[in-house]
Amino acid sequence: PAPTSAPTVGLFFSQYQEASSGTNRYWQIYNPTDAEIDLANDYSIAMCTNGCGSGPTFESGWTFASGATIAAGGTYLVCHSSMDGDTSSCDETSSSTITNFNGDDVRALISGTDYSTATSADIIDQIGLFSEDRPGSSGQWYWPVCGSDSGITTRNILLLRATTTCSGETDGASFEDSFSGECGWIEVDQYTTPYVWTAAGACVAPA
Repeated sequence: PAPTSAPTVGLFFSQYQEASSGTNRYWQIYNPTDAEIDLANDYSIAMCTNGCGSGPTFESGWTFASGATIAAGGTYLVCHSSMDGDTSSCDETSSSTITNFNGDDVRALISGTDYSTATSADIIDQIGLFSEDRPGSSGQWYWPVCGSDSGITTRNILLLRATTTCSGETDGASFEDSFSGECGWIEVDQYTTPYVWTAAGACVAPA
């Protein structure tokens, strides 16, 4: 396929599964650039549970395994260690907070490895909104995906990024009630063995 022209090209979440039951949770990032990226030293995941701290601020963080990299045009998959299916495709498995999340828990890919000093300016991509407010109400705790009328939420779902995506969403606009425009996510049935996500083609930034 022809390359996709994009204003920026960089890491982004390509999959996110919040299980309707059990521990079938995982997430994946994709590297659309033409160079290997050092995850262990240059990036990490910042997290909040049921809304972020005052400011807002992130409440906790997770760093990639020592030596972790993501190849040019490659993916990096992090899975719950107790998924029902085959986890052999997972680059890391864990039963800690990084894979124990619900539909109202923020997961942000950030530049740097210290969540405690991270601000919105450090966000590369995110699931949910970096906000003090817990989304939803009355036991319906989740964000809408691509607007409140889409019928898609962050709860009990496998979200796949549009295969023509070339960079992350630093402001989390897809998770606002008021979202408008072309949706960058699609909903599919959940998997017990992680889905194989593939980009549509190369991404090219302006010269």
